[in-house]
Amino acid sequence: LLAVAAIATPAARQAVPDPVVVVETNLEARMRDGVVLRADVYRPVVAGRRPALLQRTPYSKNPEAPDSQYHRLARAGFVVVVQDTRGRYMSDGVAVPHDEGADGYDTIEWVAQRPYVDGRVGMFGGSYSATVQLLVAPMKPPHLAALFPSASYASRYDMVFQGGAFYLGDGLSWNLGQAKDVRRRMLEPGAHRDGELGLTPEERTQLREQWYWHLPLNSIEALQLRRYAPGYWDLLAHPSYDDFWMTFDVAARHPQFEVPAYHLTGWYDSLLNGTLANFSGLRAHAGTERARRNQRLIVGPWTHARPTAATTKIGDVDFGPDAGFDSEGLIVRWFQHWMPAAHS
Repeated sequence: LLAVAAIATPAARQAVPDPVVVVETNLEARMRDGVVLRADVYRPVVAGRRPALLQRTPYSKNPEAPDSQYHRLARAGFVVVVQDTRGRYMSDGVAVPHDEGADGYDTIEWVAQRPYVDGRVGMFGGSYSATVQLLVAPMKPPHLAALFPSASYASRYDMVFQGGAFYLGDGLSWNLGQAKDVRRRMLEPGAHRDGELGLTPEERTQLREQWYWHLPLNSIEALQLRRYAPGYWDLLAHPSYDDFWMTFDVAARHPQFEVPAYHLTGWYDSLLNGTLANFSGLRAHAGTERARRNQRLIVGPWTHARPTAATTKIGDVDFGPDAGFDSEGLIVRWFQHWMPAAHS
């Protein structure tokens, strides 16, 4: 059999031979309000029901390379499901950034019912894909078994207003990048949506040289931001913690967590503090003794990215060969422990 991988650039969209992995694209999951979200599934060709690993992303579910992490996790024995979040790329609906709890719950239960899944679902991913895990876990979906959040926040307010100052470097650039996809969806509804989209090199130059310096913050109109990413103004409109931020307050929901979680971050990660707060908060306050005892944490000399064995440098600083870390291998071992039917 051939696994077909659709990836970011049209030139790379081609069948990739993989005798042990089957890929199904754009499977439809209907949410409780009727909106359809779409996912790609990577699964071992060998028959049988297996545990599933779910990643939900606003950055396009297509992998960056023909032999992606999703293929490798499937070869390790898991059914891997990668879904575009609501209003992004191939999924329908209108995105409300970070409001992901209900869709996460419905997706977990949809994954658990796939005929090749044994009913157990783990979640993995970093940054936004870590947030979606931590927003759904307190809702206690019955088939959620374990988490692996890399670089997470404990309070979205604390991430957006770090030390009380608006985090412009993330708040503006992130919303501009998301606005590009929204604009395409609105102006070109017939366009192919299953691929990477972000700021062009020219726009990134404008971001560094012009848009970051624009004042007042709430008057910027770069890339028609107000029309296509109105959530940016929601952030600016709530400079103090209020009811708006409660939807995104993970720490306030620590007592509702009942699943093990392995937290990963870097000493130079912008979400270091949030990750540490989630680890320590869940060890102290998770809703069951099993969950409290089975929180794990690893921190290394890394930035806001998933480390590999080759991740030994930050800029011009080389931390030495021991600084590298096989985080993908850890993901496999973690989920094989909690969902032990998966074997390579």
